[in-house]
Amino acid sequence: MKIRSVGRRGTSLIAGVLALSLATAAGAAADEGDPWTRLTPRDVAGQGRLTRRRRPDDSGLEGFKAALAEISGSDSDTDVAAPAPADAQDLPPVLVTAPRVEDGFGRGTPIRQARSSFDRVGPNRQPLWTTHRRFASTRAYVNAPWQVEFESWWEGKFKKSGDERHRYLQEVGIGLPGRVQLDFYWRVQHETGEDTRWSDFQIEGRWALAKWDCLLWNPTIYLEYKLLEDEPDVFEAKLLLADDIGCRWQWAANLFYERQLGGSKEVEMGISAALGYTVCDPSFSVGIEAKFEHVTEAGARDDPEIAFLLGPTIQWRPTRNTHLDIAPLFGLTDDAPDAQVYVVFGIDLFPGTSQGRTASLPTSSRAR
Repeated sequence: MKIRSVGRRGTSLIAGVLALSLATAAGAAADEGDPWTRLTPRDVAGQGRLTRRRRPDDSGLEGFKAALAEISGSDSDTDVAAPAPADAQDLPPVLVTAPRVEDGFGRGTPIRQARSSFDRVGPNRQPLWTTHRRFASTRAYVNAPWQVEFESWWEGKFKKSGDERHRYLQEVGIGLPGRVQLDFYWRVQHETGEDTRWSDFQIEGRWALAKWDCLLWNPTIYLEYKLLEDEPDVFEAKLLLADDIGCRWQWAANLFYERQLGGSKEVEMGISAALGYTVCDPSFSVGIEAKFEHVTEAGARDDPEIAFLLGPTIQWRPTRNTHLDIAPLFGLTDDAPDAQVYVVFGIDLFPGTSQGRTASLPTSSRAR
């Protein structure tokens, strides 16, 4: 009796497997666009009626389980359907946030987190070395928005005639949004045979045409107006260019035009350029600077004074927010002075918008 029962169950199992094969073939031949019209194994075996129900996905584990349930329940008239998928609304929502970018470039590293002079910092994504003075006679780019710094410097000019001129300048520089920078400074001057006197008050503004590396050589427009005490006022315009080279080199160049608005109407034009190398990044740098000047006066425009100066430059940053610059330039032409020396000390007063204290301004020689 038991052997007969096992034989009947074995026969039923074989019939079920054959029915499953036939159902699969029939399902493949059916219309692919209507997943609701399928023949079940029970329909093929003749043990049930033709039903219209959704065919389980027999390509995966759930489809196999449903088909096996169809076979094992062949003695029953109850249809076995595949388990329904979980309701998608019961799943927790997934929030995907894209990283913030600006003009395809994003924001740079906060200045406090920067470790190299060439790390990109602030909303302008400029190298760290452009956020402070790098060269004495050549300027570069603008500082970070709302960066405020104070500088005090001495400039000595030693002429071949033996006369000397000493200038002491105090400056406050402020970076603004939109790649704008404003500087306000006043100067005290002493010359051989004259008393020490207040010389002038100057207002300087500059505007970078684009974020760093968006334009070739990162051009910046520079305008300055000098309110002199005993002489006619002076207007000056410059085109600032700068870039970095590799991992440790940087350069800058300034084309300048300066005109006296009265008196002899002196006109001074020329170019200053500098090349620097970072020895101990970012605290110690060395380099070389050069300056060419062409000076004329009304009535003698065809008899210019031509001066060319060349010399080394050194920068030491004892702390993150201070810097000391020394740049002695030596005259190489008859009209040039024997030497023109710059010594500058700067300290940051207020951090910019880069989430940290900023470095000093890119302020270079204020007068010649």
